[in-house]
Amino acid sequence: MKKTKQIDTYYCDYCGKECEQTPEYFMPEIRKVQYTSRCSKNIIRPSQKDICPVCQKQIAKLINLLHYAGFVGDDMEKVVYVLLKKSKA
Repeated sequence: MKKTKQIDTYYCDYCGKECEQTPEYFMPEIRKVQYTSRCSKNIIRPSQKDICPVCQKQIAKLINLLHYAGFVGDDMEKVVYVLLKKSKA
């Protein structure tokens, strides 16, 4: 009987490049939950992601930027507006 070895291939959930599985990484995701045809709500849930080293570094830089700029806890629309405003200056 011939034994075969199955090799699982994982891809980065952000850039699509082949990478190692990273089961310890969870990122928050906003999901829209539809209660009725007129009523819905956005909820935040953690989602496991496979993230390549390049994207890990970019995500870490972005989080550090948000902390440094004092945007932690602020509304994301405000964050994007201020970043766009600063990029035009």
